[in-house]
Amino acid sequence: MPILVINTNVASSKIPPNFITELSSLVAKLLSKPETYVSILVKPDQMMTFGGSTDPCAQCSLSSIGQLGQEENKRYTAALMEKINRELKIPVNRMYLSFQDMSRANCGWNGSTFA
Repeated sequence: MPILVINTNVASSKIPPNFITELSSLVAKLLSKPETYVSILVKPDQMMTFGGSTDPCAQCSLSSIGQLGQEENKRYTAALMEKINRELKIPVNRMYLSFQDMSRANCGWNGSTFA
């Protein structure tokens, strides 16, 4: 159930058409999870600053049941920020990516939880 949320001040017109589907595949591959459980939400056109500047920036969060940890998160950060930088032209030093390791009991899907 990986969930990737990207809030950015980049205009929606600048988001490539395949960006979210490519992110979905990338997240599934990185976390070794079936893509059928991956959810991607990109929120463009946000009123945002980073370091006192309104230049392109992003605040991202990745939630998952398991597969997160100190070394894994470094790998995920490198891969996801590289993809966001390449596609949205946001410098990697103008993004934050936070991680949330969710318990099965606290994640609902299909009328129940994963517990």
